[in-house]
Amino acid sequence: MKFTCSKKAMTDALRLVIKAVSAKPDTPILSGIYLETKDNKLTMQTTDNKIGFVCHIDATTEEPGNAVITFRYLQDVINKLPGENVSFTYDTAMNTAKITSDNSQFTLLSMATNDFPVITPLSEGTTFTLNSTDFFNLIRKTSFASSNDENHMLFTGCNINIADGELTMVATNSHRLAIKKAKIENAETLNITIPAKVLNDLTQIQAESEPFDITVTCTENKIGFSFFGNYMFSGIIKGEFPDYKRAVPKSFATKVDINADDFRNAIERVSLISRTNEYNTVKMS
Repeated sequence: MKFTCSKKAMTDALRLVIKAVSAKPDTPILSGIYLETKDNKLTMQTTDNKIGFVCHIDATTEEPGNAVITFRYLQDVINKLPGENVSFTYDTAMNTAKITSDNSQFTLLSMATNDFPVITPLSEGTTFTLNSTDFFNLIRKTSFASSNDENHMLFTGCNINIADGELTMVATNSHRLAIKKAKIENAETLNITIPAKVLNDLTQIQAESEPFDITVTCTENKIGFSFFGNYMFSGIIKGEFPDYKRAVPKSFATKVDINADDFRNAIERVSLISRTNEYNTVKMS
């Protein structure tokens, strides 16, 4: 295995796939990153068996092959390399990877590639496509209302319901509720709950780039996200999401129209000393 690629491209890819590297992996192999190069492409994979990332970047391939390197060591080395390009050579006999850039050279031990659970993108299931701007807006306007309490797993996720050409995303921690809707075309009926953390990780992908399409594929147990050649998968939270519609009043005693910025700024000022309990209550009249 031998290839050369851009240091910046590799660094950017490592920032993406690190989200699936566990600080306390179940097995040592899950602390590694799977590298595979062929047809002038470098593929990088990480997983903790709950979520996983697959990222592709351009690379000049001299010898195709694969290797698994401890993620932390590889990231530290790549970040400190002085040059603009990185050359990578893997010695199968010695199980070592030699990484060079300008006048710097590092040698890292490899892990057994056969032990790594290589990710295969979902090929069957319910599929729909959304523009990244619309999808990320749905996530940002709802995921904040989810819970961090894993004793109530359903509340740690965002529920997605697709029906009659409309996608509704909902999150709640039983004390607050956020609902956001968007139009969607050519999508089958769907009702699933996805971990909010996974969706928030998704919004961090090239936040400054131009909008792009995200193709979502769902099965009974997993969900996959494909975007400009990259892939992310996660498990789905099992169970019936609470009937949030019953929590929304059908009528209100008071209704006020107010400038959103004025309202937000006022809340931020008074909440500086709102630390009476977990929910930082602000009284309005």
